[in-house]
Parts: sequence; structure tokens; C-alpha cells
Amino acid sequence: MMAQGGDSSSVAVGAALAVLLDQLLSDALDEHVTAHGVVVVVNARHFTIRQQPCDVQLIEKQRLRRWLLCIPIVYDQGLVEALFEVARQSSTWRT
Repeated sequence: MMAQGGDSSSVAVGAALAVLLDQLLSDALDEHVTAHGVVVVVNARHFTIRQQPCDVQLIEKQRLRRWLLCIPIVYDQGLVEALFEVARQSSTWRT
């Protein structure tokens, strides 16, 4: 991804963080969960996606809400609450 005329590693970082989150949250819950990398572009004068990466979603800020509402529900309410609880614990994020 090019940002302000130079190469940006946001896409690679987003993909790597999603993999790390998969591992940390799955370990904390003792159940497999999947995180998805998302890079939200904020306040860009010009933004063109030439090719959507396969492992990270690139999206403009003004389209984020609609995109989030279109994501299918994957986890039931109990698992979402469990995810919320482990995400709040600092011990979840220590590697």
C-alpha cells in the first residue's frame, strides 16, 4: 500500500496482528476463534484500492459502519461475552 507517496506496511501489520490475535484469544478461551485484519483509512484526500489483499480488509472510514453491519454473525452471544472478558484482562495480551 502506498501512503503519501511512500510504501506503507499497514497491510502486513494488519495481517500479522490478526494471526497474533487468533493465537492469544484462542489460548485464553481454550477455544479456536478467528480474527480478521482490517485497515481503516482515515482522512485521506485520495484513496484507491488497486487490489484488495486476501488477508486484510482495506476500507475507508465512511464505509466502516456499513461494512461492520454486513459481516455475518459467526459467534453466539455467550462466546462474544467470553471474548469480551478475556480481551479485558491484561494477562491475555502478554506473550
